[in-house]
Amino acid sequence: MSCRSQLIALLVLPLFLRSADGALIPSLVAAAGFNDAAGINQNQPIDSPYVLNDSLPGRGAGEPGWARTWTGSLNRQLVTSETVHEGDGAARFLSDPTVLSRALSAAQSGPFIVDQYVRAPAGGFGAFFLAREANSGAIATQGPFWRWDANGNVVVLDGEFNSCTSNCIVEDTGFNWTPDTWHRVTLYVDASADRRDYVFFFDGQPYLSNDRLQFRGNPNDMDRVGYIVDRGNGFFVDALEIRAFAAPQLFGDTDGNGKVDVADLNNVRNQFGETGLYLAGDAYPFDVRVDVRDLNLVRNSFGQTSPAAVPEPGGFALATIALLTISRCGKCRSYLSRI
Repeated sequence: MSCRSQLIALLVLPLFLRSADGALIPSLVAAAGFNDAAGINQNQPIDSPYVLNDSLPGRGAGEPGWARTWTGSLNRQLVTSETVHEGDGAARFLSDPTVLSRALSAAQSGPFIVDQYVRAPAGGFGAFFLAREANSGAIATQGPFWRWDANGNVVVLDGEFNSCTSNCIVEDTGFNWTPDTWHRVTLYVDASADRRDYVFFFDGQPYLSNDRLQFRGNPNDMDRVGYIVDRGNGFFVDALEIRAFAAPQLFGDTDGNGKVDVADLNNVRNQFGETGLYLAGDAYPFDVRVDVRDLNLVRNSFGQTSPAAVPEPGGFALATIALLTISRCGKCRSYLSRI
């Protein structure tokens, strides 16, 4: 196994990583920066994993976490170096009707996050969806679905598992996109059988709907990301990342240690009333807000321990593992600096 592969394997292990305030941080599943020599997944050979200013379908070979390269319409989706958020490339979607998609190596059946940056010229239009790769053309396999319209509105679909086509519940998030500006769009998705819902974030702010935003279809899991443009002036995408939370989780567990105790109660108390990703007080199942629901989850599970709980490696142990890996190859040090 190459040094780069060893580091990737280390980084995507489903460890319970935490932020400074104790919040769980999901581990990396896959990423695409649409880059060649600089940025996410940059590579030493020229024109790898992407060829700048060329067609996007068929590119991305060798990027960890993906089952295959991008699938789409040649010359309608491009890798551009003229407008980028990070690195030396970004995806550009032209205005003709087109769909671009890519399958993950591992299907996601629990809580995970999709994070990316999007940009469009005036009059731009585009949509994003998650689905199941098998029978991926069927709406019944689709989960979250959102789009930005040419008038500047950003909307989300509350599918209610009904595989809707013309009678979909479309909710205006109240967010507006600005032409020729990069916006960060994040989805917190829970594909668990008893949830199958998502929360939409725009530039770090959550859209808190009156009820859960449910999947368009009713897939058992999801392993495909997709983009659609069928009108307007197209759009750009960059810095796509998919991250998953380690499972299983215990209801009321805020710190992922497999038990519900005073530490979880304190996390809820200290962040009560806050909203956002990676909150230490957001008890599982996560809903990106800390409120009475989290107190009840902790109360109802107080004293319980998950049968699947395992001791977590300490920070020193993790650092030692990383250093041992790095020491085996001098090139790893430069690779880590790019992550």
